Amino acid sequence: MTGDRGRRLASGRIAFVGRDDDVISSAGYRIGPAEIEDCLLTHPAVQMAGVVGKPDPLRGSIVAAYITLAEGAAPSDALAGGFEIMLACDMVIAADTAVFGLPEAKLGLIAGGGGALRLSQRVPRVLANEMLLTAKPFAAAEMARWGVVNRVVAEAEVLTTALALAADIAANAPLSVTETLALSDAAFDSEQITGWALNEVAMHKLANSADVREGVTAFFEKRPPQWTGS
Repeated sequence: MTGDRGRRLASGRIAFVGRDDDVISSAGYRIGPAEIEDCLLTHPAVQMAGVVGKPDPLRGSIVAAYITLAEGAAPSDALAGGFEIMLACDMVIAADTAVFGLPEAKLGLIAGGGGALRLSQRVPRVLANEMLLTAKPFAAAEMARWGVVNRVVAEAEVLTTALALAADIAANAPLSVTETLALSDAAFDSEQITGWALNEVAMHKLANSADVREGVTAFFEKRPPQWTGS
């Protein structure tokens, strides 16, 4: 997929080598795919991870991550970046034990990976604001009531349910499915062009704030943060 050779780690996971020169430029940031891959590989459910850049008219390129789950991997909670990745999915099957949330406000950050933008398109604005501003986690059943996920099933049934859904889609005309999804994505993405520009401004503003430094420090020191609004 990436054109790079892979090596098997002592843990049995697979990492790519020769990735130092593959830098992705997105929204003014220079992102090393190897760093993201190494981070993904620390998760016990991930067997292999590959990160590439995809062209994007607004941000230059976007990061696309592809993972292979380890055999027997169980569904886990979708918090912060995990929830943002889920919001970018076309369809979602959730385990009844899963928890979802965007806790960035507790750290003085924003859900800048698309959480603040995409959640407001999935649910009524007042519900999106509750989730974003309280930074509290919500159960899978609540997400189903809000329409954020397609179905909630027992943890052991997540993969079989997802594969059955995929089989229903695959039984239809390929070209029809491809073009229909492209139209659905176009309607969804066109509403976010202005939002992504505002998102980048907000991220840069908060990156140098005293509150973000305090929030991250307090998190690691396991104490309540002392906000100053600066």
